[in-house]
Amino acid sequence: MKYILFVLFLLVSNRGFSNDAIVIVFQASLRNAPNDNATILQHIRKGERVYIPASLDLTKPLPLYIQTLDKIGNTAFIKSQYIKIITNDSQEEQWPNSIGSYDPTDYRIEEPIPATYPYMDHEYKRATIELSGGTNPHDLFDYGLPFAGQTYSYESGIRFFSSQKLNSDRTNRHYVGIIGGVSSVNNSFIFTDGSTAIQSRTLFRLGPFYSYDTFRNSKLRLILGAGVTLNYHRSAISISDALGNSDQQFFTGISLSPLISTTLAYDNFVPGLDFLMGTDLYLYLPHSQSAPNLSSSPVIWNSNKIQSSFRTQVSLFIGVQTKY
Repeated sequence: MKYILFVLFLLVSNRGFSNDAIVIVFQASLRNAPNDNATILQHIRKGERVYIPASLDLTKPLPLYIQTLDKIGNTAFIKSQYIKIITNDSQEEQWPNSIGSYDPTDYRIEEPIPATYPYMDHEYKRATIELSGGTNPHDLFDYGLPFAGQTYSYESGIRFFSSQKLNSDRTNRHYVGIIGGVSSVNNSFIFTDGSTAIQSRTLFRLGPFYSYDTFRNSKLRLILGAGVTLNYHRSAISISDALGNSDQQFFTGISLSPLISTTLAYDNFVPGLDFLMGTDLYLYLPHSQSAPNLSSSPVIWNSNKIQSSFRTQVSLFIGVQTKY
């Protein structure tokens, strides 16, 4: 019994010659060895006290790690920059009362907490712009003359898409928005009587669009989409007859185009921008374009309308996307 009392006296005496320290960071870790990769034994919050052995020489710069004890008495180590040693004299003034404006142990996000937490808010809207090229739509005017030669160019233009995530979507895959674009194409014709014609068409399109990320990993996304656009057609046709007479007419019209789209996206190929490439398939419903009046020029116009039946068009595009 006397031996036990003697051991307790020694422990209490040793404790009496030691110091305490107060944790000055949000959460300090007690580790089983004095290095950053050692196993964590316990976490201690700001304001709690830890034991500092009397053998620590406080007249010298503190080591990176200081020996202490965890809650069950095991030897542990704590970073010296995370604590303020209490000596109850002027000596303790050399250690700061706080770690400063940046606390590396404070993992809490700043308030107010975003409504989209834990999802990243800046990834909930997308805007794209692409260069596009497609097959010739062949909106042919009825010239009333047999062809001796025809030249068709590929359609070229600009495509854009602006969208945001569906509010009910927790997977960040479903997006709805507006798709649009401007494109143009030129056709030229030679007729058997020696007359020629040049047809230039410009198309403006705009409509709702839905997209779904069917596959994604850390860098790539495969996106499928569908929508419908309202199209405004404007065609200029210039005719020169064999006698040297020439004239030009402008035809305008409206049409609807359902479309489906496939896009491959490479995320952040440069910081803040995704690289996109893909293809669109447009289905043009029957429509017509008309000129205000037939011209009084000597050039003979066979009709004042361009009639277009149901047809398809394939377009390829390449561009960039930003998420915000």
